[in-house]
Amino acid sequence: METIIKLNSQVAGKDKVARLLQYSCRTIWDSLNSKDDAQLALISQLKNLEYILSSFRKLLRFGKSFEVFYGTLKSIHYSDAWLAFTITVTKICQATFLLTDHIIWLSRSGLFKNIDTTKWSLRSNRYWLVSLVMSLVRDIYEINRVIASFTSYKSLTSCITSSIISIRCAKDVTVCASSVAEFLVTYKHLTIDTIKNICDLFIPLNGLGYIKMQPRIIGLLGVISSLMGLIVILDPSCKLLPQ
Repeated sequence: METIIKLNSQVAGKDKVARLLQYSCRTIWDSLNSKDDAQLALISQLKNLEYILSSFRKLLRFGKSFEVFYGTLKSIHYSDAWLAFTITVTKICQATFLLTDHIIWLSRSGLFKNIDTTKWSLRSNRYWLVSLVMSLVRDIYEINRVIASFTSYKSLTSCITSSIISIRCAKDVTVCASSVAEFLVTYKHLTIDTIKNICDLFIPLNGLGYIKMQPRIIGLLGVISSLMGLIVILDPSCKLLPQ
């Protein structure tokens, strides 16, 4: 109950829960048998629910584009030049993505009827894609920086290399698997952020037509990234900083 109250008391929490339900609906309706009359009705209901949740999330985020853009005034002054660059570009793209999202919501709400939502959806996906690419570049940079700081970096690299070359040696594989698992747990903030960004990356790629994936796969990726987002909200220590 405390978890539900905590999520419900935050706009970000409501957004993540709605997002989880939204992509769950997509996964379920695409997995149903479209030739069965009863399931056809359920598919229609799930699609309508997915649309309602999508519109609800757009309303929740209305105005957030200005908040995100304002955040660039702080990120641009980070002492680490590479972090300053990647985070600032990510925020600018996120702000623009959210702004286009606002326009789509205005059309859905009926306030403006002459908006080409298809065109604006494509623009929204383009900005979202760029922000995700920059976020992944930041993740790779952070991971590389952590690995480079290991005192046992050379031995770790040697272990991984020898395991790849001599995959027959079960002991080496076990040691390397243990090292990787320890890294993922110790740097859980990096693990969660990277998983979330990788899963999200395929959504705009699919929306722009660069790749073709089944709705159920896109829905499953959305569910995973939403769960990663929920973990960050419930456990702030899992949040990748600075933002």
